[in-house]
Amino acid sequence: MFINEINKMNYIVICITQGHFGMESVQDPCMMLNNYLFNQVLFFIGITNIPSLEDSLALEQNRYGDLVQEDYIDSYRNLTHKAISALKYISLHCSHVTYVLKTDDDVFVNIFALLQYLVNIDRNSSKESGVISSPRHQEDFISCLIWHKMQVDRNPESKWFVPNGIWNETYFPPYCSGAAFLTSGRTVEKLFQMASKTAFFWIDDVRGWN
Repeated sequence: MFINEINKMNYIVICITQGHFGMESVQDPCMMLNNYLFNQVLFFIGITNIPSLEDSLALEQNRYGDLVQEDYIDSYRNLTHKAISALKYISLHCSHVTYVLKTDDDVFVNIFALLQYLVNIDRNSSKESGVISSPRHQEDFISCLIWHKMQVDRNPESKWFVPNGIWNETYFPPYCSGAAFLTSGRTVEKLFQMASKTAFFWIDDVRGWN
């Protein structure tokens, strides 16, 4: 029964590289996800301006067809652009998917726990609604770790330094951790619509996915 329920679902796994490349290090965990989920794993990348890397990426794309590249410099400070490009791509080309899992390339995903969780939330939402055809993936939802009262870093030497002129409040509003989260295809569309109307902020956890 578990396998039958899994096979009815369509998944996309978004793997976000942290402003660096090394596809061999990214491929192992993400391809393992692909092998178990029998669906699509996508890597969202920007422009590197390094010919040797661009050549490697072209080879990757020709072999696996799993890259989505857009016109921004691929760097840590541009992760919000990368996040929005993922939202856009899924909205325009894959909005029919059941679930979307976004994960960073340095995050380990417990595949079996994830699959069991997906089956459980579909079962529970069907019981709650009383309608077997209304699973959670047809609703608006995000499953994530929520950060509360995260203080804005004012240390100029810090990697995450944010001056008052960019963000003048002491704390960020509650937001999903960008390390990994699960959502539905229809929710991705709404996230992209909202992102298109929201001012750019370079910390992607705070802005890109929220």
